[in-house]
Amino acid sequence: MHAHDWPAGLAPAYMHWRGQRTPTLFTIHNLAYQGVVSLASCPELGIPEHALQQEGMEFYGKLSFLKAGMAYASHITTVSATYAQEITTPAFGCGLDGFLASKTQQGLLSGIPNGIDESWDAATDAHLLTPFSIGDWDGKAANAAHVRQMFGLDASSGPLFAVVSRLVYQKGLDLTEAVAEFIVQSGGQIAIIGRGEPEEEQSMRALARRFPGRIGVHIGFNETDARRMFAGSDFLLMPSRYEPCGLSQMYAQRFGSLPVARNTGGLADTIENGVTGFLFDESTVASYQEALTRPSRCSPTRRCSMPCAAGPWPRPSTGARLWNPTPNSTSNWWPRPWDRPPDSKRQGPMPSSTLHTWTHGARLLDAEYTRFALWAPDARCVSVELADGQSLPMQPQPEGWFMTQARCPAGSAYRFNIDERIQVPDPASRAQLGDVHGPSLVVDPSAINGSTRSGAAGPGTRR
Repeated sequence: MHAHDWPAGLAPAYMHWRGQRTPTLFTIHNLAYQGVVSLASCPELGIPEHALQQEGMEFYGKLSFLKAGMAYASHITTVSATYAQEITTPAFGCGLDGFLASKTQQGLLSGIPNGIDESWDAATDAHLLTPFSIGDWDGKAANAAHVRQMFGLDASSGPLFAVVSRLVYQKGLDLTEAVAEFIVQSGGQIAIIGRGEPEEEQSMRALARRFPGRIGVHIGFNETDARRMFAGSDFLLMPSRYEPCGLSQMYAQRFGSLPVARNTGGLADTIENGVTGFLFDESTVASYQEALTRPSRCSPTRRCSMPCAAGPWPRPSTGARLWNPTPNSTSNWWPRPWDRPPDSKRQGPMPSSTLHTWTHGARLLDAEYTRFALWAPDARCVSVELADGQSLPMQPQPEGWFMTQARCPAGSAYRFNIDERIQVPDPASRAQLGDVHGPSLVVDPSAINGSTRSGAAGPGTRR
């Protein structure tokens, strides 16, 4: 089951709470939209008390639908590799950076960039006044003239900049507003299309009134106009403060328009600086304006040699750091049997002859937290019982596994409860030493003399 963003965040959670074993994938498209509600909503939503913890969907005294999806899904993805790294830091983590850093350390967070619709092709696009292909400068110029006419801009041979965007603070439109005079005084024009926050819409309208014939704005959005703007523009402006993936830059590249964008998220992954666009690092007017001067410093021969300056690419984002799945790239998404011996029982304790062929079912993550795993394919529900009396439900995983993690330092006692009636120790615990009736102990593998394998996953980071 594949769920997207906070509106679907409770779906993996409900499946987990009801003991359903179907693998779930949760994709974050924008971490800033979290679906936060009051704790008073718990009874109405059917949220169990054990979910109101840091490892569950509790979020600073409230409930987060987004965090629920991340907490209970089998695996989490987001829409670019760089954004997957950024959201584990305080600058981009929206209060969830520690939680997501822990997921990353467990191999449960990946970044896969969005793709684009390859029917958006300048050579065959019926929406364009004049379809064109690589090297067809007359076709490109005809589309530029059409865009200028659409936006009431003066006829010009100067560069045409496009903004195709939601009009929200995230997109850095205030930075474009600040550099607009520089662009106009340098002989450029700007065409802007989009809708969003009322304040941003008003600012864009004011910009058009300030520079009539040089800046044009259409509040709203339609696909036909977007295609024409990509085809007619020389550059696309994307000074985003953060950008999980972004699609406009890839469409612009396909239509022979070079993006000028902030070096963040999916923009960093899909634009090769100085080759398929221009990137700047700081979310400041000075950094943005410096990036705008770089195209003019390229010789005409250099600009014409850029892969997307000569027209549409055969494939979008050639040369960018896109996700290329390999047989091993998703191998750690779903928990796999840890060297399960062929004669192991289908649930409960293992024969002592095979006891030490397994890695740890209790895997120490850091000084306080442990990840628990039990292979019990015939079970309906499994929980882990800790020495302090806590009984924590374990999440069903593919291939018969159940897993969870809890505050449980090395040396703590625990045991598993299967279907609320069978109590078993951990069949993989080296501390058990064949005593299948007593509890198991969380073991620090580094403390075992002569051990050649380690169950520890390294220090963890918590919110």
